[in-house]
Amino acid sequence: MYRVETEHLIITPFAITDSDDFLEFYNQCETMRFISNGKCDWNKGELLGKMENVSGDMPFGTYSVLLKSENKVIGEISVFNSYKDKEKIEIGYILNSKYQKRGFAFEMQKAMIENLKLKFKVKTIVARVNSENISSIKLCLKLGFELKGIDKVDNKTRYTYEI
Repeated sequence: MYRVETEHLIITPFAITDSDDFLEFYNQCETMRFISNGKCDWNKGELLGKMENVSGDMPFGTYSVLLKSENKVIGEISVFNSYKDKEKIEIGYILNSKYQKRGFAFEMQKAMIENLKLKFKVKTIVARVNSENISSIKLCLKLGFELKGIDKVDNKTRYTYEI
């Protein structure tokens, strides 16, 4: 089974048993405000449907991020086949608001980026960020991403970063 481990976290492919923890953060409007349409009233059927839609051949799909000390899923990392190219992929993340501002977003993204480049030979990783999501912009810069483009989606400005 695919697994990435850091000091505090374990990253594995999404499993149905992770659903309750996912629904906890998917139903936090504060957490979801910068995610696509900002939906924050998910049920289990909708969640499982979304997971099925983003799944694909490795490394594509959604990964659960487990906090070792609490044995709890606190977030997700999704790897998207946006470019139909295994050497250029898109990555995104969601982190339960109760666990933000503790370094976990950096730890999980850094580990996943390193693993994607090493194990899957990914050359370019893209992150698209709402211009109002200052924390994610700072995270991209800290991880070494460079701004490559600016566009509008649903009347909101979005930055495209690459590493």
